[in-house]
Amino acid sequence: MQDAWFAYWRPEQIQQALQEGLLLHTASEQLSKTSFGDVLWVVGATRGKLFTIGRIPRQAILTRAQARAKLNYYDVWDATQHIIVPEREAEGTRQVGLSQIARRIEFASTKSPRLRVHDGRIDPQQLRAFRKLTRKTAALIEARWMKNARGQTSDYRSVDKALDAWSELDTRREVLARREQHILREIVLGQAAVAPCAICGGEYPKDLVVVAHIKRRVDCGDRERRDYASNVIPMCKLGCDELFEKGYIVVRDGVVRTAKKRTTHAVDAYLDRVAGRRCPRWNPRTAPYFRWHARRVAQSD
Repeated sequence: MQDAWFAYWRPEQIQQALQEGLLLHTASEQLSKTSFGDVLWVVGATRGKLFTIGRIPRQAILTRAQARAKLNYYDVWDATQHIIVPEREAEGTRQVGLSQIARRIEFASTKSPRLRVHDGRIDPQQLRAFRKLTRKTAALIEARWMKNARGQTSDYRSVDKALDAWSELDTRREVLARREQHILREIVLGQAAVAPCAICGGEYPKDLVVVAHIKRRVDCGDRERRDYASNVIPMCKLGCDELFEKGYIVVRDGVVRTAKKRTTHAVDAYLDRVAGRRCPRWNPRTAPYFRWHARRVAQSD
């Protein structure tokens, strides 16, 4: 029978995973404590508030060299033990708070069976080592995760259905579009106060970040439109969203590229700053949408 574990990630690792949108890889010196088929719940803590960003099914352990060979689109972590999740099994990331149930969390340990919670906050040092969850706690975490997923998916589908029913950009449709954007922001950006731009890499207050479709919604089929886990990414309002939308920049093979002739000094300087950066949201699931966008830009020139 599979066990469930807490695997603590540092804030920068959490941020990268939320940016990438999929839990395809993890690394640690502690993976050998777990068994094939176990579930690793990736957890973090912001200002002492515990949360999870998703689960990783335990796969065969690889060396760093093996992991680097398989994951050629970004640098793997500096650890001796690695696992890579097949794309079809990878979990999409989102931030789900666990603070309300922190006192109910129990570990399969006689020395330290519970988290030490003070004023609703925890010290992340308690989670530096992999912690095996009791069966009861594993079920509790699973239920909380699924409840969050059902709520978000239900909200999104109801708005998506209503948007389809309105063919004109009238007032009602604009209201629904804003509602859709709100739901997508909750799914993609989570509860953090700041969010990273997938193009320039900067972190901005959430009101300066838009959650944008890679492939335009109007051009998407039914399945693509509902594939919000792969077809939407965060982009800053300070330039990247407009430049991407207008076709000044594209993402090819995971790298940001300029796509139009140079214009003014200010625009050129911005393009020079972002060109050549790796886009953390490029992965096997998002790649087809980025390719569509690049083809559309090429055809419009």
